Amino acid sequence: MQKIKRLSALLLSLLTALALTACGGTAARTGFDALSAKMQNASALSFEARIRAEYDDSTAEFTLAYAEKDGESTVTVISPDIIRGVSAHVKSGETALEYDGVMLDTGSLDSFGLSPMSALPLLTPTLRTGYLDSAWDDGEMRCAMLVPSDGVSVEVHMDKYTDTPLTAEISSDGRVRVFAEITGWTLTDGAAEEKSTEE
Repeated sequence: MQKIKRLSALLLSLLTALALTACGGTAARTGFDALSAKMQNASALSFEARIRAEYDDSTAEFTLAYAEKDGESTVTVISPDIIRGVSAHVKSGETALEYDGVMLDTGSLDSFGLSPMSALPLLTPTLRTGYLDSAWDDGEMRCAMLVPSDGVSVEVHMDKYTDTPLTAEISSDGRVRVFAEITGWTLTDGAAEEKSTEE
């Protein structure tokens, strides 16, 4: 009888833990969906990101500014100083970088052609429309694992209360290639901007 009571108590604890996990996952998915919807409705987006790029035999750090408007995104180098100001553009629906003036070859991080300069133009459309594989809460953070394409995944950590992205990790072939710390995340609401223009 004592064993049955213990087993019942253990089973109840497991079911409670599973229920709490499911609730956390649902809330996290809802939070991520809210971010995705805001991004899809936005007319402009800007932020800065400190990037750590993991090559096969070395590590490099960059600070980049990202700006997006009218279907075109621009990535501009803030640091290192030696290449400060170099910028590249990506048109909507495309993946190729077009450089202003000086061509910057930061090298490929994987067989998919990922580079430090292409990391943010990969991240933002993934946050909008990437396949949501899983989502969970971790303390004050809301986390999501996204799959933009076969062999590539993006794990993003957001502020639980504002759904603002704080960090992201881009992986390919089972290895993290890019770590990004995001600051100054600013979205311009397209609908609000349109209404303001009409008034």
